[in-house]
Amino acid sequence: MRVSLLRLIHTSLVRRATNLNYYGFPDKLRSLESSNPSVEEMDRDYAEMKQHFRHPVFQNFIPSYDEMKNPELAWMKRRANWTYQR
Repeated sequence: MRVSLLRLIHTSLVRRATNLNYYGFPDKLRSLESSNPSVEEMDRDYAEMKQHFRHPVFQNFIPSYDEMKNPELAWMKRRANWTYQR
């Protein structure tokens, strides 16, 4: 996973969580605060976010397995759709 993708995922999920008043989602990630994070740090942060994917706030928002063939595009679509639906 690249830092840009992790940042895109985190930003999208934080905005949705905040707008839907879900305050249990991590608002900061260690790997995004680091200037050169390792793959392990990014994977650990993604795993921390992934624990929240089953929460009702994120149901029908997380990209499906088939969409994740191009993860950046899948997350960009989620972010764009969320912005226009509000």
